[in-house]
Amino acid sequence: MGEVDQIDALPQQGGRQLEMLSEPVPPCSCRNDPGARSQFGDAFLVPDPGDDRELDIGAHVEPAEQGPHIGADAEIGEFAPVDSEAYGHAAIVAAPRDRSIRNLFSPRPGGYTEGCEKPQAIRDRPRGRVRTALVIPSLGGPHLGDCLRSVAALNPPPHEVVLVLSGGGAPPAVGEGCRVERRERRLGYAAAVNLGMDCLSEDTEAVAVLNDDALPAPHWLGALTRALERRPDTAAVQGTVVSADGTRVDGRGITFDRWGLPVQVERGRPLSDDQGEQLLLAVSGTACAFRLQSLRQIALDNGQVFDETFDCYHEDLDVGLRLRRGGWSALWTGGAPVHHLGSASGGRFAWRHPWWLLANRWRALAGNLTPGATLRSTPRLLRGDLRAVNTLARRNPRAVPTAAAVLALLPFIVVSGWLRSTSGPRLVAIPETAS
Repeated sequence: MGEVDQIDALPQQGGRQLEMLSEPVPPCSCRNDPGARSQFGDAFLVPDPGDDRELDIGAHVEPAEQGPHIGADAEIGEFAPVDSEAYGHAAIVAAPRDRSIRNLFSPRPGGYTEGCEKPQAIRDRPRGRVRTALVIPSLGGPHLGDCLRSVAALNPPPHEVVLVLSGGGAPPAVGEGCRVERRERRLGYAAAVNLGMDCLSEDTEAVAVLNDDALPAPHWLGALTRALERRPDTAAVQGTVVSADGTRVDGRGITFDRWGLPVQVERGRPLSDDQGEQLLLAVSGTACAFRLQSLRQIALDNGQVFDETFDCYHEDLDVGLRLRRGGWSALWTGGAPVHHLGSASGGRFAWRHPWWLLANRWRALAGNLTPGATLRSTPRLLRGDLRAVNTLARRNPRAVPTAAAVLALLPFIVVSGWLRSTSGPRLVAIPETAS
């Protein structure tokens, strides 16, 4: 790579002056090497695939070495806006732990430095960002206003926002660009999200879903979108859902325990390092993003993505299992935290809540397993029901008669799942891992 000139005055970004290089930048070749090294770390210069006023950040380092963010939440591998057209394209170099992140500007705007071949990772990368919308299903809960304020602070923002407000809730004050779909009748989570997705523009490529009691960090949506960009085989992605007090993990995806009960990955553990990636069985509908192409592929015969017979709870598990059957993967990614303030649905729907939790697990499994796999798993699943009822009954005594009703109707629930027409081969066992 040719010499990179220093710039005397760097543009303002996010209210801060971008850092000047304090020493000359040595020549660095990146020909056929997406991990080319300079003395400041592993990096390469890349051209801006869209607006000439953006910094295109290209760096190949482990997450722990990425260092601090620059300006308006710019991160390694992210585009960051610049207020001037004068500087051409640029890259951020990830420095070792004892250095700051440096900003390098190419002396030749609009293209690569002469003699520097475009790295394979960049040659194969789609141009531009995944166009992501956001759907918020809500019954007008007490945290909706806080949720919308957090959404207004997202950077980058969603291309469009659809708030589905049902059950007669009072419409809140919403910002410009937020579409409100009101329904007097209460809609379950599945029906509300389906309605929101039906309202999206045709050029939408991904949809994020956010509970109205969840407060995303400003960079939440950008981190999820970048994960979808990096992994074309990934259909669903989520970050860490954090407890309301910010000290513990509320969930990092969905898996099954030994009794076949759906559980949140790492729930209750102290909040620690939030870096890296991990394959999941399914993402939690609390705060996640989906590739629309994958959802269209696994939609039911009636066109529904989320099965509305579930109403609430475990519809995200069902979608995750159907995506798995379609050959797609789900992913947890670091750097996308969401504070979960807690749902009030358990108290408001004292009879329905245990029904949803108990019956919908059987719906999800019978709807995605072969009949033989379902029958072989039944003793294990019934033991799981006993454990779940014991836990639920401590806070809601209605769980016991509700469990009896689920057991009485279990043959109907299971057979209905077997008869449901869905794409992809059915699973021959309950998935134990995300692999």
